[in-house]
Amino acid sequence: LTGSGPFSRRPTEVRQLLSKISLIDLAGSERASLTQNSGSALRDGARINQSLLALANCIDALCVKTNIATPRKKPPYRDSKLTLMLKSSLTSEGLVAMIANVHPGRMHFEDSNNTLEYARRASTVRNPAQRRLSRTTPNGGGGGGGG
Repeated sequence: LTGSGPFSRRPTEVRQLLSKISLIDLAGSERASLTQNSGSALRDGARINQSLLALANCIDALCVKTNIATPRKKPPYRDSKLTLMLKSSLTSEGLVAMIANVHPGRMHFEDSNNTLEYARRASTVRNPAQRRLSRTTPNGGGGGGGG
């Protein structure tokens, strides 16, 4: 073994730090009545809104509760493909950043306000990130084992 303590390793062992990034553009979540979309664009907007609602439900379940009497409920990750994709990011396996785009115009006040409220709720999610190391040997076998 080389080194000492938690950083000791066998000479043939390789450590890898794995990471994942998910970039998701939720454009198209506007109100259908204002966009005057029809056909497939209208259906796409409806699907995006359903996914946003499912993500909001997961965020609500993960939010820090100030009332100790109310237990934290299990997030409904299986309600949409979006929440399934983001599950690992929302469950302490990564750091998450949300970029909220808003419009300063008076005509877009309600949509911008809803977006900012959504982002505010998302910012209350508190899960400490965990580092996961993958141990492999040069011949491609899994790590660990053996004495």
